[in-house]
Amino acid sequence: MASRKESAILRQFEKPQVREKKTQSKRRPKVTQSVETVSECLKWRNEVVREISKNLTIINDSTVSISLIRDLNDTINKLMNEKYAWEARILELGGPNYIVSKDKRGYKYYGRAKELPDVQEMLQSQTDSNETIEDMKPAEIHLSADYYGYVDETDLVEYEAAESQRWKDRLVQSTDPAWTPLPTQIRIPDQSEIEASIVQLRKQALREQYLK
Repeated sequence: MASRKESAILRQFEKPQVREKKTQSKRRPKVTQSVETVSECLKWRNEVVREISKNLTIINDSTVSISLIRDLNDTINKLMNEKYAWEARILELGGPNYIVSKDKRGYKYYGRAKELPDVQEMLQSQTDSNETIEDMKPAEIHLSADYYGYVDETDLVEYEAAESQRWKDRLVQSTDPAWTPLPTQIRIPDQSEIEASIVQLRKQALREQYLK
């Protein structure tokens, strides 16, 4: 339960909100796409901004308990997402661009929520991880999937065959029309056949020498 101090703080910020709600003719829409005018979207965005400001003030209060800090942080995250949704809708309808950053995803920590032990440990772990990734980037920046052998072998064979045919076609087009290409299948003799041919050539040379 909230302490008396916390209750007093909450009541302090709830009073203006109650007065504001009395002047509103309807509740804030849950779906931003249901609003068709920029002026109405701006009205709801401003309301969300005021609620964010109120909760940020409370979450920075030194007397607020840990449990309330967690609840407030959850609320602020939800309001931040809602604020982004209204800003995106305003832009969609042709209004001004209030979007500071497109990176709206992910849970964030505000005010004293950053001081919670488990949060500090997690944030430090993320910092160390990011530093490791940054250190690795120079070595990995030019290494693609095929470097590690992740390319499909069938695709590679098909690619090489297509490239080979393409270069053959280019060669034929760039040479004399009377030129005849070599056969694609040429048998290369093995070592024993080469040695036998050499012996035959030597014998033939000796016979020709004695016949002279």
